[in-house]
Amino acid sequence: MMSTLEYDHIIVGAGSAGCVIAGRLATRTSARVLLVEAGDPGGRRPVNDLLHVRGNRIDFNSWAAAGNEGWSYADVLPLFRRMESFAGGESAYRGDHGPLSVLYREPLSELAERFFAAGSEAGLADQGRDFDYNARQQEETSFRYQVIQASQNPRVGAEYLRLALGHPNLTVRSRARAIRILIENGRAVGVELLQDGIRVPVRATQEVVVCGGAYGSAQLLMLSGIGPAGPLGEHGIDVVADLSGVGRNLQDQLILGVTYSSSDQNGLTPMVAEVGCFRRTSRRSGAQAPDLQIQSGSGTFLAPLYDRPGPGYTFAPVLAQPSSIGSITLASADPLIPARIQPNHLDADQDLDVLVEGIELSRELAHTSAYSAHLVEELTPGRDVRSRAELENYVRANARTLRRTVGTCAMGVGEDAVVDPHLRVRGVAGLRVADASIMPTVVAGDPHAAAVMIGERAADLIEFAHRSFTIRAHRTAPARLTLT
Repeated sequence: MMSTLEYDHIIVGAGSAGCVIAGRLATRTSARVLLVEAGDPGGRRPVNDLLHVRGNRIDFNSWAAAGNEGWSYADVLPLFRRMESFAGGESAYRGDHGPLSVLYREPLSELAERFFAAGSEAGLADQGRDFDYNARQQEETSFRYQVIQASQNPRVGAEYLRLALGHPNLTVRSRARAIRILIENGRAVGVELLQDGIRVPVRATQEVVVCGGAYGSAQLLMLSGIGPAGPLGEHGIDVVADLSGVGRNLQDQLILGVTYSSSDQNGLTPMVAEVGCFRRTSRRSGAQAPDLQIQSGSGTFLAPLYDRPGPGYTFAPVLAQPSSIGSITLASADPLIPARIQPNHLDADQDLDVLVEGIELSRELAHTSAYSAHLVEELTPGRDVRSRAELENYVRANARTLRRTVGTCAMGVGEDAVVDPHLRVRGVAGLRVADASIMPTVVAGDPHAAAVMIGERAADLIEFAHRSFTIRAHRTAPARLTLT
């Protein structure tokens, strides 16, 4: 009979946050750490051309204002600085000793230079080509995007794992799917893995940390009896913790293309996110984070219906702060059957308003003097799409998910919260969730940077708990009797 494997901490999911936690714990503590990954070895999030956008300071301050102590911008800024090596050098806002190499897109194309000139005509500030939107100010300014540069492995999490290689206390188990959290007397004591068709129980002496993302984390909790009691009972799952918020609060950012053909082929590079801006639409006040992001470049972001040969460029409005809320529910108690995802994209009228204003701003930029000399034709939405109804129809038909999903295990202090500000799952000891699913609201920008920050924060919290646990265990250990 196979003996049960045992570790101090089990990290489920080798994504942006999971690899951070595993790597930090392995290098900073003596804990035995197991990192479980359903796919191939290494972090899941590709690095190449991955935009580095932290989010707006208002995002984090709003988390803290809702009762999430320790998550204000002032609290998380040191974590952002710790995780990066910024090409622009160290400052009060930026770090230069972290695992992630962050640099500006370069060299700037001629088309990108036009964007800065066009932005000035359209009311955007031009604070220079080295303006840092991840520092003091994010919105109402044209900028070139910052990206993460891969070193040896083109995945985000692998940068953290690479630092932990050679540590005997870290084990990475790939192609192993966590299908259930093992819970005894209200405490998570391990996970059940499915590997090569065999169910393998693995015990955790201290904590299980779920890092499966907005979809995976919510599904695993529900399969383990943590979630809304009614639906779990319908699938014959025994309820361990009746948490109505599990699977709810799903938020996702959408993108669409406003694309033009050009008579100029000089300096064009095939990318849609070389330069851009953040802006508040007419529905937003200065006390709120910007709800519209623009990505722009010489790539043509087109559905096949609109495709045309030849050079072109795109303004891509992004719904940065969606109001539409979706959900994830179980389709079956079978862990191999995917959960049901109901995104409810564009369910809220506000989201349509944002993307329509994004089209209008894109058109304003395209028809400035900076672009007009080489503009041939508006490919999408097309010059005949003008009325409000026509623009809304275009948005509904062409908006696409960026797969920037968050929120299904939201952090908070109310009854709908799944985890507390220490990322501990309510009602279950020894269990945390640490990934983008804990965000109460999505940040303005690609949330991967914030997910890495969450991993850094979780590692600190778990390390503190680990050291406290070790001290308590040492103090309560029975004295050894030595016989002579």
